[in-house]
Amino acid sequence: QLQDQIKLMSNDTYRQERIYYGIAYFIIIIISFFGNLLVCRICLKKYTKTNSLILSLSISDLLMTVFNIPFNFFRIANFSWPFGQPMCFIVNFVQYLVVYLSSYTMAIIAIQRYQSLTGFRRHSTSVVIDNNHNHNHNNHNSDNQIYQLYLQIKLLISSVYCCYYCKYYITKQIPDNDGYTRRTIYILIIITWLLSALISLLFTYSSEVVVTEDATYLLLFFDQTTLKRCRNPINKNVQQFLLENFSIKPDLFITVTVFVTQYFIPLAIVGYIYIKIGKIIQRQGKLYDNRGNAKARIRQRKKLRRILMLILMVAAFAICWLPLHLFHLLTDAGFLHYNYRIFMMVHWLAMSSVSYNPFIYCWLNKTFRHTAMKILCCGRIECCRLILLMKQRKQRRKQQQKQQDKSIMMTVNHRNHHHHHQIDIQSSFDNDNDNNNNNNKNDNNN
Repeated sequence: QLQDQIKLMSNDTYRQERIYYGIAYFIIIIISFFGNLLVCRICLKKYTKTNSLILSLSISDLLMTVFNIPFNFFRIANFSWPFGQPMCFIVNFVQYLVVYLSSYTMAIIAIQRYQSLTGFRRHSTSVVIDNNHNHNHNNHNSDNQIYQLYLQIKLLISSVYCCYYCKYYITKQIPDNDGYTRRTIYILIIITWLLSALISLLFTYSSEVVVTEDATYLLLFFDQTTLKRCRNPINKNVQQFLLENFSIKPDLFITVTVFVTQYFIPLAIVGYIYIKIGKIIQRQGKLYDNRGNAKARIRQRKKLRRILMLILMVAAFAICWLPLHLFHLLTDAGFLHYNYRIFMMVHWLAMSSVSYNPFIYCWLNKTFRHTAMKILCCGRIECCRLILLMKQRKQRRKQQQKQQDKSIMMTVNHRNHHHHHQIDIQSSFDNDNDNNNNNNKNDNNN
């Protein structure tokens, strides 16, 4: 494999391709570095629980941008490693760390969004008094007194409950609908980083710089007899254990393990949760449409945009990393011969995953978009005018939406009024018929 790669270097077409690859990787580095820096600044200014998790994602993407992509490109393009043993370990470690962090953080975000939709019942206490129920109790004086006492006690407990949570809301320790406090989010982020680091360390602790000796090819293309390469070999004891107990190639076992723990399981959990979230939002949308509640529909649209933003984040991550995982699985299993050009394309696609999230945030999140515009403007008059125009467009859209909601409400009210009017006419018509029939009977009797 090394000899095939070194032969490729003598090809003029490869030298041109390497320039194109370098430009493509440089574009990723620039977009990811400044885009994720902007996202970090916005998340620090606008605290929410989701923003805290997005901040963790952006920091991990910055680590990939600075400590992995440039060094990996140099290693792949030049087949050599002049940066020493410490950087060899750091580059391999950061790549595993960032991918594990991204997949696990997106799973936490999905769980948090799901609990924010379904956890309201656990934290809400309501007193519902049914008129018909009260009417039935009024028929029994003794039962009615007991029921009124029960309502008073329940109201008192509810008041104490609300005061207790209002106290913690002031100190910002109250859990929202999903039960997460700020401290809980921070603990989850720390646990995610530690768990990802521990798993990554298991796969990369044996990273080392290997000296390759092949004078025939190295003297021809490198004018040297040795070549240093950064490798991540499997421990010899682990190799022997796998061969003796499972009869499986160690490289294939590690590749499958990484694919399952880093990609398949987290994304399967995320996909299942977002399917359930979609069903909940669909049911809520039908309920709000039937009630004709304009404010509820506006909240529902905002909620849909947030969920869409998170789904696009997951989709971008899944699409970018799947080809590289499949390439490693097929080559280690022996179904595909190693091809340098295919590897460069799938590797570039995987590395580009760190550059898409800032665009997704600014596209689907108005707060992100407006804050980013203010930061990028830096007091320039032209940018201020642009922000003003965007605000005016936003206000016009809100007014149009309010008019549409009013027209819908008027239509619903008109239909309800028309329906009740028809019922009144029908009932009055039935009463007239009954009166006429009674009069006819009286005339016949007379």
